[in-house]
Amino acid sequence: MYSKEHGTVSERALEAVLKIVRKFPTVPKSWYLHKWQAPIMALTRPAIWGQTLRGLRTNWSSATWNIKDPKGPVDVDKIIKRLKKVDQITEQVSEQEQKEIKNADFHWRFESKSGNVTNVQIYFFTTRKQWLDVVEMRITPETNGTAHAMVTSFSSGFIPAATPLAPLFNILFFWFNFQDWVRIQSLRSHIDVCMYHIHLQ
Repeated sequence: MYSKEHGTVSERALEAVLKIVRKFPTVPKSWYLHKWQAPIMALTRPAIWGQTLRGLRTNWSSATWNIKDPKGPVDVDKIIKRLKKVDQITEQVSEQEQKEIKNADFHWRFESKSGNVTNVQIYFFTTRKQWLDVVEMRITPETNGTAHAMVTSFSSGFIPAATPLAPLFNILFFWFNFQDWVRIQSLRSHIDVCMYHIHLQ
């Protein structure tokens, strides 16, 4: 299903997975159960337990960004202000053409500061089942006027956030390995609108 060389999923395999996905019992999005359960799932993040134990990296990814502003020193507050508008992202940066994959539903969660370091957490819910992915950033301004950002994106669990008792079931299924798509590139493109230049390290 997953190509290590190209990092993409075949159309046939993707459709097969989506058929299984659609059978998961979930409550309507209007009930907001996914938003109530999301903080617990983001905190426990059982999908990462099995990955860590097995030394795998199929449902999480990380990147290091070097952020530059051609006009002068990088304004971290400006980046945070832009990130708080992640709900404006309507479509993900993805090679997949399926609407269920391309649609974006990002939600700003919080920011916290420790000295000159700003920590950010953002939620991403899939369109129909409200699977929860979490994006975390650690942004540090540098003395040379640039900013350094460590970004991690991961699936919180195998069970959708809109499934009743999802936090519990995700803990029970922490050992189940699955493939997922990361959300880092979509956020990178979103920040680029600030006219910043983001370089991967």
